[in-house]
Amino acid sequence: MSATTEQLERNFTHRFLTSLRRINSPDSKTTTTHAAGLVIRRRSLRIKRAAYSSMARAAGSHRAWTRALLSRARSQRRRQQHDVHRRRQGREMGRAGKLRGLVPGGSRMEMGQLLEETAHYVQCLAVQVRVMQAVADHFSSSSSM
Repeated sequence: MSATTEQLERNFTHRFLTSLRRINSPDSKTTTTHAAGLVIRRRSLRIKRAAYSSMARAAGSHRAWTRALLSRARSQRRRQQHDVHRRRQGREMGRAGKLRGLVPGGSRMEMGQLLEETAHYVQCLAVQVRVMQAVADHFSSSSSM
């Protein structure tokens, strides 16, 4: 693992764990009598948003995909645009169209930039998976004691 990847992993880990603490704080818990499935779904969506936001912040704003992720996170807080995004992805065709749909901000990129951003995005996703697996392993081993 290169020094840059190690630094990215440290930054992501710090930001993600801070977000998880905030999600699990007593004042963020649901106090209404929602169905358990709805509570779990909301919590998992908050964790997913925290993971992506932490990853984008750790990678820095010099990449188009990180700016796109952070922008998306801000707009989703204000209102849900999931249906609009899904319709746009459905219209695009071919392999490049599918790739543009997978990489945040990819719809506005030329092919060369799209490939470069995709490679960096995949590297950051791999870091995210390693850190989240380590967190899950830590909590599963500490809960079995």
